[in-house]
Amino acid sequence: MSGGKGTRRERVREEIGLGGEAWKELGECRGDDPTRWIGPDRDETREERVAREDDAKVVCAVCEVQVQCLEWAVANRERGIWGSMTDRERRGLVWIRDRRTR
Repeated sequence: MSGGKGTRRERVREEIGLGGEAWKELGECRGDDPTRWIGPDRDETREERVAREDDAKVVCAVCEVQVQCLEWAVANRERGIWGSMTDRERRGLVWIRDRRTR
């Protein structure tokens, strides 16, 4: 990151405007347990999965970089919860976007 005045968060916000991945530093999920976002290695019941995903989405709902996160996940075909959407929900979003551009 560039030097200069301002807090680290302010500098990151400036870099977000330039593109790249600086937005990741401001994510509410940063440093959290990754299994909340991607899921455990073991099989989980549908109820467990829905509860885990809903829990992650609550964190996303107050995140200042939710839009950048969602865009990143769509562009990179990530799995798990990104930008308050599951991979299945994002596939539906992409499908809708693709249909609108036809």
